Amino acid sequence: MKKLLGFSSSTLSVAIINLISLMILTRLFTPADYGKANLLISYAVVISTIVSFAVDQVLIHFYYRVSLKSILTNYFKYSIIISVILGTILFLISSSISFNKIDIFLTLFYSIALVNNKVFLTLFRMNNDAQNYFIQTSLSKVIELTLIISFVYTFSEDYQTLLFPFIVSVILVSIFQLKSISNIIKSSLYKEQINIREQITFSFPMLFSILLTTLTQNVDKFAVSQFVSNKEMGYYYTSFKLIGIISIVYTVISLVWVPKAVKISDSEEERDTYYYEITSQIFQIIACCIIIFYLLFKDLIIEVLGNDFGGSSHLLDILMIIPIVMIMSEVYSTFITIKRKTSYHLFISIIILVVNSLASYILSMVWGVYGAAYSLFLTYLAIYICRLLFFKKISHQHKKIKVADVTGFIILIFLLMNSLLHIKWITIILTVILLNFLIMFSRHQFKYFMKSIL
Repeated sequence: MKKLLGFSSSTLSVAIINLISLMILTRLFTPADYGKANLLISYAVVISTIVSFAVDQVLIHFYYRVSLKSILTNYFKYSIIISVILGTILFLISSSISFNKIDIFLTLFYSIALVNNKVFLTLFRMNNDAQNYFIQTSLSKVIELTLIISFVYTFSEDYQTLLFPFIVSVILVSIFQLKSISNIIKSSLYKEQINIREQITFSFPMLFSILLTTLTQNVDKFAVSQFVSNKEMGYYYTSFKLIGIISIVYTVISLVWVPKAVKISDSEEERDTYYYEITSQIFQIIACCIIIFYLLFKDLIIEVLGNDFGGSSHLLDILMIIPIVMIMSEVYSTFITIKRKTSYHLFISIIILVVNSLASYILSMVWGVYGAAYSLFLTYLAIYICRLLFFKKISHQHKKIKVADVTGFIILIFLLMNSLLHIKWITIILTVILLNFLIMFSRHQFKYFMKSIL
């Protein structure tokens, strides 16, 4: 538990740094520059997913059985080829996506830096090295923010100034961490080697699934960028940054709860489904608390962004479905994984990509950034429904309607109602009533849940 809390503290520290960064950056850059920079970052995220070729999943899967050096050596060989191919494609389509040569180079190097950072974090996580995990996540963020401020006052307030510091910060922190990484790799030298063919064969299906998820998370941004200005994109991305900070609650839950859920599923199989039912109720209580605190402090949150980014306010109301669904459906997603029905995840990913792609282009064309936001609302609603249905199918409860099934949809209805009508206080009152009901209904199971995670 101590180690899990160590990783959680790293995540919380990054959230605090991100909030401070957002407060500073929204005052240093115009919404247009902020929107353009983050659009490039979205492309970099997709490219990094392809370049990584699921190497983090390979490291996790073979960590205790195979030489890490052989994994990384194999990866280095084919990642160069992938990077060259993607770079060539970017140059060929640069005019159609409004990229200049500097944009292309920055996007490529940014994506490579993302992969490098992912590899380091995976190795520290698998080695239970919370201290170096904290350094890798937090120090790089601090260096990045420092460099951005320095570059702004030294050069210009250009959108490209937002990308280059991340690349430099990852390089500097990685150099600082080389000794620790080297020790982790050396500790596995005596283990068997993995050949490049076996590694690619394992990682390709994983890459496909991860790429589907990544595209789902970014297709709305690519779609809406075709119909709105960079300024409106700035509002959209700012809303996402704030949602990302709120979503830190989900990340902490995932870090602390999932390992315990795996253990309980192995040792108490006869109470397995019961445990997940209890957890779904507790997670809905957490979701209600997040909604209440968000609505109470929303005006303060918008105020810290500065006057230029006030257009993000209504977008936040719509996008709040993201952290709420991720928290409430985590129990269903974990249950599917633990029961080794991973093909369901792939099926869900395909459904969600289709829903998001169609909704993004159609609604963005009509309503701009608000259309893109509502396309995400539909997407995350579909995620929740799919995960819930598969959970009930695997647990053989598809004919039973539980209290948590009903209350989960009530929470989502409250979010939709608030996003359309902007009835803040009515939503707060209704959510408080539902929260009290959930607490009363779950009070006997709460001790069992807390005992399971401590």
